[in-house]
Amino acid sequence: MSVTRVTIILVLFFMGWKTLPAQNLPYSLDNLDKKKVEIPFEYENHFIIIKLRFNNFLNTRFIFDTGAEHTIITKKDILKFLPYQYVREIKIVGADLSQTLKAHLIAGMNFTTGNLGATYQPVLVLEEDYFRFEEYTGLQIHGILGANIFRNFVVQIDYKRKVITLTKPNLFTPPGKNFKKVPIKIHKNKPYLAVDLKMNRDSQPIPAKLLLDTGASLALMLHNNSHPSIKLPEMVVKGNIGKGLGGYLEGYLGRTQEIAFSGFEMQEVLTNFQELSGNIDSNLIYSRNGILGNKILERFEVILDYQHEIAYMRPNNNYKAPFEFDKSGLVIVAGGANLNQFTIQSVVANSPAAEAGLKDGDTITNINGWPVWLYSLENISSRLSKKEGNKVRLTIRRDDQKHKYKFVLRRLI
Repeated sequence: MSVTRVTIILVLFFMGWKTLPAQNLPYSLDNLDKKKVEIPFEYENHFIIIKLRFNNFLNTRFIFDTGAEHTIITKKDILKFLPYQYVREIKIVGADLSQTLKAHLIAGMNFTTGNLGATYQPVLVLEEDYFRFEEYTGLQIHGILGANIFRNFVVQIDYKRKVITLTKPNLFTPPGKNFKKVPIKIHKNKPYLAVDLKMNRDSQPIPAKLLLDTGASLALMLHNNSHPSIKLPEMVVKGNIGKGLGGYLEGYLGRTQEIAFSGFEMQEVLTNFQELSGNIDSNLIYSRNGILGNKILERFEVILDYQHEIAYMRPNNNYKAPFEFDKSGLVIVAGGANLNQFTIQSVVANSPAAEAGLKDGDTITNINGWPVWLYSLENISSRLSKKEGNKVRLTIRRDDQKHKYKFVLRRLI
C-alpha cells in the first residue's frame, strides 16, 4: 500500500555556501517609523504562500519556509523578466538527504511583499523545477522565501487571520500570559524545538529535537533510525511519504501516540517515518530526529524570536482537533491552464477507491453531482478526509468516455 496524500517537504541543505552576514542583507520598510509590518498570506493544502513583487512589476507567489536557509526561485522562467547575473554554482542536498542537485547563485534581487522591501538579496535559482508545487497546491508557485529575508525580525504567524507580522527586535514586546514561552535553538537560521515523544501508550517519553518547518505540509516526520526508541508503530502504510528536492521520499506513514513540549500535548499524531542513510553527516542536519510541520503549527499562533532563541505559542480553536488523513485511497493532482483540472495520480491498493474501480490517470469531472471546477484542490482533499462512512460519488473521464463510481470512506491508518 502506498501513502495516499503527497506532502512536500522543503528542507534544503547548502553545500559550500556560508551564511551571509546580516550587514550584507539590507532591509527597508516603506514607513521607517513603523514598529512592524503585516504580510497577508494564502493558506493552501497546508502551505503558507505569500506574494512577492520583483522589481516593482513582476508578481509572484513564494512559499514561506522557516526550514530553508536561503531564498530560492524554483521556476527559472521568471528570470526572463528580470535583470540578473549568475555568480556561481551551488550544490544543494534535499529532504531525501541523498541526492545533490545543482542551483545557481544570483548576487542581488529587489522585491517587496506587503510593506516590506528587500534590496540586493542573494537568491538561488534551481536548474529545474524539481517541486512542481502547482500540482499539490492548485496555485502557481515560483519559489521559496527563506530565512535570509526574515531572520532579522521577530516573526509572528497567525494561521487563523492568515497574516505574518514582522517586528523589529528592539521594538518587540513579549506577548501576554495567553502565550506560552517555548525555548528553541537557532542553527543556520533555522529553529529547532525539543519535544518528548511517546510512540505508544505504554512507552516511556523519548527526548527528540525537531526542526520547526513551515515548508513542510505534514504534521510530524521522524527519522526512525535517529534514536533507538523511535520505532515504527504496528499500523503503518508503506510507500512515498512525501516529495522533497531530491524527488519522492520512501518511508512509512503511521501515528505517534503523543508529542509534548512546554505543557502542550497532542495525541494520535499523523507521522511520516523516514530512515536516514547511514552515511549522512549528523552536522548537516544538526543531529535532529525529525521535522514538525504546518499540520501541527497551524493549531497555534506562533511567534519566533530568532535573536533570543524563544518561541511564543498560543493554541487556537483547532488545537484539539483530530489529525485526519485521506480515507479514499486517491492521490489527486491539479493541472491544466487554470489548474482546475484534477487527475488521479495514483490509487492505493485495497482502498475504497481501488475497490470501486478507479484507476491511475482518470480525470475527475464531477464530485457528488457538482462539477469539479467548483472545487479547489484543498476542497477535494478535505472532502476525502471526512468522517468514516461518508459516501462519495465521482464521475471521471477515461479514454474519452465517462464513468461513474461510488465508494464509502474508510480509515486507512
